[in-house]
Amino acid sequence: GKDANGVETIGGVKVVRNSGGKFQLYRFCYQKGETSKIWKARQKLYYYFNRYIEQRFEMALDELKPDVVHTNSLSGIPKTIWEIAEEKGIPVVHTVRDTLPISPYVYGHRENKTIVAIHRAYGRRYSKYVSAVTAPSEYTLETSLATGWFSAAKIKRRVFNCVKYDDERLKRLIDEKSRRSGSRIKFMYAGRLVSIKAQLLKAFSEMREECELHICGTGELKPDIERAASADKRINFHGRLSSDRLQEMYEQCDVLIVPSCWPEPFGRVVIEGNASALPVIAADRGGIPEILEITKCGKLYDADSSLELLSCMKTYLSREKIGESLQHLGDGRLSAFSADKQLNSFLEIYQMCKFQNAR
Repeated sequence: GKDANGVETIGGVKVVRNSGGKFQLYRFCYQKGETSKIWKARQKLYYYFNRYIEQRFEMALDELKPDVVHTNSLSGIPKTIWEIAEEKGIPVVHTVRDTLPISPYVYGHRENKTIVAIHRAYGRRYSKYVSAVTAPSEYTLETSLATGWFSAAKIKRRVFNCVKYDDERLKRLIDEKSRRSGSRIKFMYAGRLVSIKAQLLKAFSEMREECELHICGTGELKPDIERAASADKRINFHGRLSSDRLQEMYEQCDVLIVPSCWPEPFGRVVIEGNASALPVIAADRGGIPEILEITKCGKLYDADSSLELLSCMKTYLSREKIGESLQHLGDGRLSAFSADKQLNSFLEIYQMCKFQNAR
């Protein structure tokens, strides 16, 4: 389309935009039920081999002449572009931000084992052209490498995602929340309302203490949340909030709960909670444990156990316990997730790739 392809400069950075040609990513991902099997099959082929995208990518390389190509989420973009970059003598850095090396299916969906095997073989074939691979957690890096992808990469490294936060605001909130009194603790959940979050409702229903649960978000579980809020006045459903309003809720509440059975590649919401002086009760899945290992502000529980979740929630009914957790954040632990830290890590990797490529 007219707006799909073009070049513009944003903040001094040249941005080249391209469409997917005959591949329609949104329809392929979210409107499959409205399409024929033949259309799906053709789109799947474009997903893996798309000459239009390859040509546009090659044109961009010839025009921009980059020292390094850094790819991130490539859903809908054929991995053949890695070979194109390598043929031009340009080293490739790839950051794994999802579970794509493991499976083309979204976590929790029923898989076709044959398709998964073909997908992994395809990835092994083209990822050998990647010089360096990074991921925002050791979990994501190790599970990706276990599939055989990126076998030729000489650099394999964890580089945390960066999260914007304000040190002065954090200090103010730590001081303010540490001085709060009153026994009515405000627990909070923010995110998609999907079936796995029912565990949170089950655990909270067992709480007999005077506390509150604030739920922010939207999704398939919305009707259940609304019924629960109607039956239990301690549950407050806020729906989907703007970014500013969500920050206000973070400030008003005492403890954030992240009950994810999905193995998060990173777990950004955990950092966002800590950055707003919220101890985080989180499921022990994916990259989340690595975050709390650094911030020391929260507790992990077995993602399959609502009883463990309940136990963690009861622990944080104590204002003293909340205050103890918040004191860890005053040691500058969040600096591990700063933009400067991430930038310096990637610059170091780019330099190493250029050096190796020059030899």
